[in-house]
Amino acid sequence: MKSFIPGVVADRAGHILAVRGGRAGPRKHPLFRAVFDLPETLNLQCPNIRTGHNSQYTGVTWEREDARETHIRGISDDKGRLMVIACHNTDNGDGWEREGESPYYFREFSEKKACPLGINIIFYVMTH
Repeated sequence: MKSFIPGVVADRAGHILAVRGGRAGPRKHPLFRAVFDLPETLNLQCPNIRTGHNSQYTGVTWEREDARETHIRGISDDKGRLMVIACHNTDNGDGWEREGESPYYFREFSEKKACPLGINIIFYVMTH
């Protein structure tokens, strides 16, 4: 049963993407200014804790060469309401869950990127 559920979810998600398409674009959507202003110039890539902590020495915030650029895509319904948001090449979960493990990681990634984006997403979906 466990292996069936992810297959069904992946199949339905693939169908939704095929029908609706995921749109990426400039950060003009109100979500990016719902509570915190997240300007186009702010790189929203939040690496995993290990990569993020090491980035203070290496400057590298991506896990693989093909993951240097963060993509945030949305799928809207027929009335333009945001139904799905997908954040690629970013580990916002670590920014929310592991901020206490490294002061550098907290200052550079949790405080500036992951938490403001998460708060904006929650605020936006609760008010629209």
